[in-house]
Amino acid sequence: MDQVKTGNFLKALRRERGWTQSQFAEKLQISEKTVSKWETGRGLPDVALALVLVAALCDLPVWTRILLIVCAILGICAVLAPILLVAVSVEIFCCPACGKRFVPTLRAYILGPHTFRKRRLKCPHCGKKSWCASSLRAEDVSPERRKTD
Repeated sequence: MDQVKTGNFLKALRRERGWTQSQFAEKLQISEKTVSKWETGRGLPDVALALVLVAALCDLPVWTRILLIVCAILGICAVLAPILLVAVSVEIFCCPACGKRFVPTLRAYILGPHTFRKRRLKCPHCGKKSWCASSLRAEDVSPERRKTD
């Protein structure tokens, strides 16, 4: 992908709409510096964002816009899925009620509300749902101790 051509394309689309770099950046909720980098060929938008940009800024049939947005969503999922699978396999949680450690199921891990270091999970040992602290020592839990929902 030619960064300069992509930058010129984005600049042309922005100017067609009469937007400044600042207005364009505000609409995308990114910095003006990022827009400038793209337009000068010193960087490229993320592929998923690029697909959404093309869908939003180009005059395309509705079915094409929908296809581009679906591709962007699939691209995001393709990046997030391996990250989630790795995270659930290396994190272990400690129940504040009983003090026992456990590895949640993938479903519980994904659906559990969370902060940076805690996740609201149901303990498979005591059955209480609480904010469980995580650590990165999954080897501490043998496969036999991994519980399902």
